[in-house]
Amino acid sequence: MAENKTTGGRGKKQCPKCEQYLAAALRRCECGHTFASSSKAKTKKAKFAITEEQVRVVMEIQNKLNDDPELTAEAIEEAKKPIDLNAALSSGMNNAEIKKLIKRRESQEAEGTTLAKLRKRDLEKIIAILKAG
Repeated sequence: MAENKTTGGRGKKQCPKCEQYLAAALRRCECGHTFASSSKAKTKKAKFAITEEQVRVVMEIQNKLNDDPELTAEAIEEAKKPIDLNAALSSGMNNAEIKKLIKRRESQEAEGTTLAKLRKRDLEKIIAILKAG
C-alpha cells in the first residue's frame, strides 16, 4: 500500500510552526498558523480616479476639436482604421498623396496606444462633453 506523502511537492506546503504538510490552497493550519497571501500587493484607487492615459486621450481629442470644431466620432473611427500602403501604391496614387498617407500612418501608429482603445460611444461622450464645455 502507498504511504501518505511526508514531504512537500506539487500542491503542498509545510507549516513553519508545526512542520505539517498541507494542501497549497489552505490558508490556515490545524495548529492555528495562518499563511500570508502570496498574491501581488493590490493597490487601491479612488473609485473615479483618472489615469494619466485617460487625461492624455481627452487632451488629444481636445486638440483635434481645436483643429476641427465639426469633428465627429465617426471621423475618429475612420482615422483609426489601418492604412494599407501596398494597396495605395498599387492604386496609382501620385508621390505627394503617398507621402501624406505615410505621414498619416506614422501619426496613427503614434496615437495607437491611446485613441485605438476607445469605443465609438465613449468617443461620442467625450466629444459631446468637450464641445459643451
